[in-house]
Amino acid sequence: AEDMGVDSHCRLTESHALDDIGRLPAYARQVQQQVHVRRHLTVIFLRQQAGHLYQMVGFGIGVGDALDVFQHLVSFHLCHGLGVGETPEQLRCHLIDALVGALGTQHGGTEQLKRTAIVKLRGSNRHPFPEINHRLGDLKTYYAPAYAEDRTVGSNPIQRPLDNLDNAGLIYCNIIYDKAPVMMDFLARKMGAEAFREGLREYLQTYAYSNATWDDLIAIFSRRASFDVAAWSHAWVKEAGMPCLDADTFDSDVMAYGWHPVSEEEAGLAYSRYAALDETSRMHSLMNLYENVWRRRIDARRFTQWAAGALPEEQNPLLFGSLLGYAADAQRFSGEKPSVLENTLLSIASDPCRDHDKRLQAFRQLSRIVEDPDICEQLYDIWYDRCPFSGLTLGEADYTDLSYQLMIRFFERADEIREEQRSRITNPDRLATFDFVARAAALYRFERDLFFFRTLMEAENRRPESRGLSALDLLCHPLRGEEAVVYIRPALEILPEIQRTGDIFFPASWCRRLLGPQTSEAAKQEVETFLASHEDMHPLLKTKVLQAAGYLLQP
Repeated sequence: AEDMGVDSHCRLTESHALDDIGRLPAYARQVQQQVHVRRHLTVIFLRQQAGHLYQMVGFGIGVGDALDVFQHLVSFHLCHGLGVGETPEQLRCHLIDALVGALGTQHGGTEQLKRTAIVKLRGSNRHPFPEINHRLGDLKTYYAPAYAEDRTVGSNPIQRPLDNLDNAGLIYCNIIYDKAPVMMDFLARKMGAEAFREGLREYLQTYAYSNATWDDLIAIFSRRASFDVAAWSHAWVKEAGMPCLDADTFDSDVMAYGWHPVSEEEAGLAYSRYAALDETSRMHSLMNLYENVWRRRIDARRFTQWAAGALPEEQNPLLFGSLLGYAADAQRFSGEKPSVLENTLLSIASDPCRDHDKRLQAFRQLSRIVEDPDICEQLYDIWYDRCPFSGLTLGEADYTDLSYQLMIRFFERADEIREEQRSRITNPDRLATFDFVARAAALYRFERDLFFFRTLMEAENRRPESRGLSALDLLCHPLRGEEAVVYIRPALEILPEIQRTGDIFFPASWCRRLLGPQTSEAAKQEVETFLASHEDMHPLLKTKVLQAAGYLLQP
């Protein structure tokens, strides 16, 4: 309802309906295509939403479109077992009757409508949209972000103590948002769907209108499970870290949470077998290879070369995006020129026969990592003439981002690039942002240092926060890694102020932009020196530093 712009708590007005009629068919397709739709749908919401759809039929939307949208909502509702006190069949019958009653009053032909509704809604089951690879989506959407923090020395348990509500924002992280859903899915599968659902119902009924804890839920689950739920919960919820899997577990379960160590020889076998695997297994293998690269167990340069070769052949957009990101990271870890990856990305971006979204992803990644002088000149020509590769569409934001990257690479043209891009921006807010961020791409180091210490270190100049983070991105650009080391300790010193003056995610974002690009020993020493001199730093805030500096500080 929120995505549709409809208030689910009040009766739909005619103006609401007319505004949304044109968007509903597209919304239906969007729901079909998305792997993850917000899962907090309730029975009450579904019934209210059904009422809104019925009214829309009266204002001109086709009955078929209304049924399509409603089918998607019901399917997700049933998939996640939210029908407290109702079996799936009872819920379907209840909603079919309500649907037909509402539509029939406006269109007649009640029996025909009922048959149509039954055909559509009877198809709703616990595995809707079979054309979507939900397991692949889960690996990409939940596992990968959770690993990004759980692999680091800053890993933390899902359940953490909170000493003061002022620090509540520091609790939120990928482990909360992404590892916790993985844990709940594992628990549901291990207990069995019916036992899990009945346990939740008992929990809700037992503690209705009162306080309850996670341990209260575990106690209820323990009476319904055939294994030691309390011990299982302690390992998953109250202990930190990403498990190291043995070969049998890793090979037998593509959804197993954790990493499996491989040797260079084993990595070579994985590279050679990758293309023959199904999509979910490819993601499983790719993520584990990256974990071994990150831990410096296998050669980053070899991984980058393999990934560059795999990119043109990868058809799945989720896998393509993961390959692209992991390849860029591994290239940076290797410390070598990105020549192989550059040429691959250039080939993909310039090929008019390829999928546009993949071309655009390749172009954007290329602009961030490019070092080859000839390719830099090609990108400059594209930016200057505003004439991208045939069939590739770039927006104002793409040209603005490209101008920042070009200013870093073409010292002698930096002023010219800045003034030309500035003349193209007409929106006053975007122009103000450009003027601010472009200062971080200044030619001379003393200008950048002045900008950092005199401007970015002041709280009022970091608003809006997205603008401040974009500027920090350029100051700490990988091509300026050694020069950016000087910013590390001063930027970490103001973390308590950043917590007080920014939103709940700003401290983590600040640390990632500052430390994420760094791979040098000098940067590691700066972080270690800061941590040694700030032993009394709040543990929740310290965690943000440890997670952002994970690659630098790994044992």
